[in-house]
Order: sequence, then structure tokens, then C-alpha cells
Amino acid sequence: MVKPTIAGGAYRCYRFRVEELDRYAADIAKTLEDRGVLVQPFLPEIQSGGELSLLFFDGVFSHAVSKRPKAGDYRVQFEFGGSDEDVQVSEEHVA
Repeated sequence: MVKPTIAGGAYRCYRFRVEELDRYAADIAKTLEDRGVLVQPFLPEIQSGGELSLLFFDGVFSHAVSKRPKAGDYRVQFEFGGSDEDVQVSEEHVA
């Protein structure tokens, strides 16, 4: 998975296998013109269990959100059919 270091809403987020890199190389190069990218493995658990986001402001924990993609997708954003809900997390998660 390749995505911009600064972005939102799955902007220029690409999920592909290494052998498919040529198909996305030009798009990734365009992203690199004005920002960096993150390269990370895709975690299939996102599709079944969603992802947990902990939000901190000025270093202080504010709240946590569980974000889930719609069935068959991996993107958790509303514009792609995703949903979210506030959740309680343990002190261990916050630490």
C-alpha cells in the first residue's frame, strides 16, 4: 500500500502487489512532486475488523474512533461507504 504522508480521504492511496508497481508508478511519481509517501503492508484485518484511531491534541488523549470499510472495500472514509463510531479504549492503548 502506498499513500501520501500528508492527505485525507484516501487521496492518492494505492493498494497493489509489488509486481503491479509499473501500473501505479506515474501516479506515485506525481504524488512525490509535492509530498512524501508511506509504503506499508496491507493488513487484511482492516477489511474485517476495521481500524482503531486514537486522537491526541497537544499530546493529550482526546478520544478513540473505530473506523470500518463497507463490505468488499478497504477504505474507511465516508465517501467510500465507510463508517465510524466512538469507542472506549484501555489505558494501555492510550499509553
